[in-house]
Amino acid sequence: MSIDGTYQGKVTGPLGSTDCTLTIKADGTKLTGHASAMGIESEVKNGVVDGNSFSFQAEGNGPIGHMVLDIQGVAEGDGISGTVKFGRMKARFEGKRI
Repeated sequence: MSIDGTYQGKVTGPLGSTDCTLTIKADGTKLTGHASAMGIESEVKNGVVDGNSFSFQAEGNGPIGHMVLDIQGVAEGDGISGTVKFGRMKARFEGKRI
């Protein structure tokens, strides 16, 4: 199954829980798209796909100022899950394809 699609879910970490939306598209090993969570809207940057695993960066101004987020995840069926690292903090995310 393709990783392409729009996913809605939650990010849960030290700042609490917030809704997130991720729209992604794979082209070979390159991942593109758009992410929104924790008040940050960002294009997918440096996106990579390897099988059902993916990683990318997102950047923007969030609740604690300017943030660069490193996201790593896995897509399984219609779901995704993984981690978001920002500074010294780390959060988990889960979502379902809509």
